[in-house]
Amino acid sequence: MKKNKEKKNKDQNQKTTRTKKEKLNIAMTVAMFTGVIGSLATMPIVSTFFSSKQPKKNASISDHLDDTKISEIKKKDNKKKTLIKLSKEIEATKLFDINKKIAYNHNHAKFKDGSNSIVKSKAEFTFYNTGYKLKGFFNDKDSIQSKEISAKDSSKIEILNFDLVDKLSKFNKEAKSKTLPNLEFKDFIKEISNLKLSFTYSFKNEADKKWYFYDTNNKLFGIEINNYFKQLKEYVEKNITADKKISREESKIIIKAIKNKNSNNLIDKFVIEIAFSYEA
Repeated sequence: MKKNKEKKNKDQNQKTTRTKKEKLNIAMTVAMFTGVIGSLATMPIVSTFFSSKQPKKNASISDHLDDTKISEIKKKDNKKKTLIKLSKEIEATKLFDINKKIAYNHNHAKFKDGSNSIVKSKAEFTFYNTGYKLKGFFNDKDSIQSKEISAKDSSKIEILNFDLVDKLSKFNKEAKSKTLPNLEFKDFIKEISNLKLSFTYSFKNEADKKWYFYDTNNKLFGIEINNYFKQLKEYVEKNITADKKISREESKIIIKAIKNKNSNNLIDKFVIEIAFSYEA
């Protein structure tokens, strides 16, 4: 019965009710990505969120339990490497309405020759409240990355590479309260509640030489990773006790834009990979 329910929910959009303040943040984020804050191009986006007095339900594509795989590899030194990895592919047409494009003033001063498309991504973490002020540090400018794309680029383009181990090391050195001990990664990884990934895709129309970005599809704000962090938290709590020594910790969030073979599109789908590995 449980399996049937999971199957039924697979590939359906997860709904989250948002307040007006949260809706404005989403609208401003989209505007920030495209560099059109204050221009008329933001109006269709803002009106999407404020067309009614009632809170809107904005959809997200959610990860599923079977997107995450856990593998254990025995090493020669009697140690064991554990890898907990999420891999998920999202068709670009699920994120963007390719029939609805919005013009904007393209003002990138440093833009490489031949580039005619830009993909921007934002990773926004939600943490449990544990005393460590993680949200502001991890949701800073490093969580927003962009990639210029041209027709000459390869079929696989990395648009985001976020190293969580390195970011936590910087947090302990620069932002952690002096009254608190350093936060170990095995404890930090349990503090992540979810991760929201949002994208903008802008391009140059060769016919009129103007720049456009695609509107989101069905009020979709992006991708929400919940199940991965739930599974990760459960595994770490069960298998990595406080006294257990672990080494060679690695954890990255990587997003790639993919162009299918013989496709006329610059982007056909996105691939999201999130991994946590360690040796013990």
